[in-house]
Amino acid sequence: MFYSVIVRFYAKRDIYFSYYPAESWHGMLFKMLRKQDKDKTTILHDEYEGKPFTISPILPYLRWRKDKKYLKGGKKYFVRITFLEEQWYHLFMEYFLYQREKLELNGRELEIIEVLTNAKEDKRCNAISGEELWDNSRINRKIKLKFHSTTSFRVDEKHVIFPQGEFLFNSLLSKWKEYGDKELVVNSQDFGKINISRYKLESAMEQFKDYPIKGFRGYCEYELEAILSDKKVKEINLLSDFAFYSGVGYKTTMGLGQVARIR
Repeated sequence: MFYSVIVRFYAKRDIYFSYYPAESWHGMLFKMLRKQDKDKTTILHDEYEGKPFTISPILPYLRWRKDKKYLKGGKKYFVRITFLEEQWYHLFMEYFLYQREKLELNGRELEIIEVLTNAKEDKRCNAISGEELWDNSRINRKIKLKFHSTTSFRVDEKHVIFPQGEFLFNSLLSKWKEYGDKELVVNSQDFGKINISRYKLESAMEQFKDYPIKGFRGYCEYELEAILSDKKVKEINLLSDFAFYSGVGYKTTMGLGQVARIR
């Protein structure tokens, strides 16, 4: 199962970040999971190559103040967290059931308002199996995606800041092979037959603790060449829908690569 969860919260006092704020949420999430099961969380941290979760930026986006990102005390914010394995979703939800310890972000206490898991509560929430994603996928040869947060692809030690089909769908296929429950026949060579038809993108850069990361945000439309079989087109559509849960590219566990399909 794949899960998308919304966590609404506020800080009791102002918080200033000298680096990308979602990096702090990443650290806090690991602390929460470790409280529930230290051994499992150590395995997650040390042995998983592609992590089975993503974290969005803190939303609404933080403004600048005194040359730092600024989270205003008392104001309501949220993050979206996705899980690609059931065990981590359950550990995360159990934290809110059994732990009474206050959460802290950058040393400031947070108050959790609510944790939403149902699409009826928020359309960005959901729980769906890989089989359901497959059943819902269509044979569309035009695909439109919105890159909600800064996105970057790491290729040969360089950051690629344009969503070419090969980089985008190789990233998705790699995650699907780890966490999907259906073997696909589509491969990297097929992704060279996915062409960008239109785009409206802007460049962006996010400052992490150790280095800045360049990327892009915006919209991109793709067209699939006629030579691709209907089966492969359906699989590419599956991967496009999977992107909502898996994220794409680099640092998806720290706020980057949040993407969703537009129909």
